[in-house]
Amino acid sequence: MKAILSIGSNLGDKGGYLQFALDKITNLPNTQIIKASSIYETAPQVNLDQPTFFNVVLEIETGFEARELLFQFRAIEALANRERSIKNGPRTLDIDIISYEDLSIQEENLTLPHPRAHKRQFVLIPWMEIDPEAQLGEHGLIANLSNGLDDQGVVKVSELRL
Repeated sequence: MKAILSIGSNLGDKGGYLQFALDKITNLPNTQIIKASSIYETAPQVNLDQPTFFNVVLEIETGFEARELLFQFRAIEALANRERSIKNGPRTLDIDIISYEDLSIQEENLTLPHPRAHKRQFVLIPWMEIDPEAQLGEHGLIANLSNGLDDQGVVKVSELRL
């Protein structure tokens, strides 16, 4: 199954945490990274009193069902000492499933497609880099979604490439 992931970090070695996530995802059974965007630096969007983020978007193929994939990602975040004490607060690593095939889920811990992805340039801009024709469920073409938003402080960090 095809999934789109958004990975971010804004504590410590941000690029190192992104690479850590890629390495762990690559080592998951029946899972491979198909495409990876460049790294983008992003201003915080909700809790503004924190460092900037590094973000990357991945397209993966996986044999995991969506709920199990989320469980795997939470385990990877825990290995990176991710703390969830402050909502939208600083984090070593955040792995979000943006979409999973055409699946639509609304549960307490998993909503697909991601409910705020259509408003987040740090998801849309890197995703357009790897798949300019991508669609986000009922929201439509991601390029059209991105064109309707300001840049939200998203800047490509060209010297870093995963």
